[in-house]
Amino acid sequence: MINMSDGQVTVGDHMVIGQASTGTLNITGGTFTVTQHIDIPWGNAQADSYINLDNGVFESLNAGLRFRGQGQEVSDYSGHLDIKQGILRVNGDWVTGGWPINYTDAIAQGLITAYGGEGRVEMIYDPVANKTIVKGIHSLEPNPADGSTASTSIEELSWTLPEPNLPGGILTCDVYFGTNLDVEANPKIVIRQAVSSVSVTLVAATTYYWAIDVYDSSVNDTDPIVLSPVFTFGTKNIAPIVDAGEDVLTWLTDGKVDVQLNSTISDDGTPGPYTVSWTVQNEPAVGSATLTPLSVDQEDITVTLTELGQYVLRLEANDGELIGGDTVVIDLYSDSCEAAKSLPDYEPFPGDLNGDCIVNDLNLAILQEDWLKCNALDCSGLGN
Repeated sequence: MINMSDGQVTVGDHMVIGQASTGTLNITGGTFTVTQHIDIPWGNAQADSYINLDNGVFESLNAGLRFRGQGQEVSDYSGHLDIKQGILRVNGDWVTGGWPINYTDAIAQGLITAYGGEGRVEMIYDPVANKTIVKGIHSLEPNPADGSTASTSIEELSWTLPEPNLPGGILTCDVYFGTNLDVEANPKIVIRQAVSSVSVTLVAATTYYWAIDVYDSSVNDTDPIVLSPVFTFGTKNIAPIVDAGEDVLTWLTDGKVDVQLNSTISDDGTPGPYTVSWTVQNEPAVGSATLTPLSVDQEDITVTLTELGQYVLRLEANDGELIGGDTVVIDLYSDSCEAAKSLPDYEPFPGDLNGDCIVNDLNLAILQEDWLKCNALDCSGLGN
């Protein structure tokens, strides 16, 4: 028996669990890597093999997990993988292939289970990484997922209730939720209610524990039909989300222009209030952008520009641990006509002979000045 709770273990070859007698691997954390294939079991048809992947990662860098016993049929030996919060990761596409059986068959035959048979096994093949991820999902489908990391922006816990045993049965549940590992020492935030979600307020950098007891009125009204395991998830500090505003297209008026920048910042408030700062990352000439207020420690500022060209300004918000940022681009032209011409969908009027974005008497004068003139090599017969 091997019990692993944290850290890294690497087996430099293939690994056999249960060769001549029972072998058990319990993983509750860390990463256990086998560079070749993993056999459960091997050799003796009476050997039992157990992998309990309660948490952490169990991975094979080569052939993957193989349920086999020296040419014997699957039914001739006992090999079992149960997955809770952990994941199995193997190279290649094991959703549709495998030796001597594929993973889909192994799940159907009960060789791979989730939560001791109380959940379902999910397999996802990533063709880019050429890896198959196998994980367990409890039948109650807790959200946030068991063992996951969540954002404090989540405002509710949710789950999926099973069908009643008899038609007309009403399912209700109790939900324990809090930060105590002894889940029943936490408050009941749902008491015998027919609901599948409940509102919560989460704090960053906190581990939460919760459990669900499900009752079915068609069976009895006192004993739960489902006692969930203790689900857990953690929250992390999320960097401030910064929107510096829409990009700006503008032009000079009397040699300058003032641009008001209105930003939006959202944050989870941890570990403390955020601070902001603006910086000029690009400008046509040094000092051609003046920011007001000069301390640039406010979310909304005014930028005074004097030189034609492109300006790039960046707004950052720092919560004391993480920084979020965004940039805004300002393109400055000499006048509104030149600004309009910079747009990809700009189409000049056919009558705008001088390209000043307006058809007026000046265009008519240009047309009259050249009326009936011809600059062809032979103008005869080209018109009246």
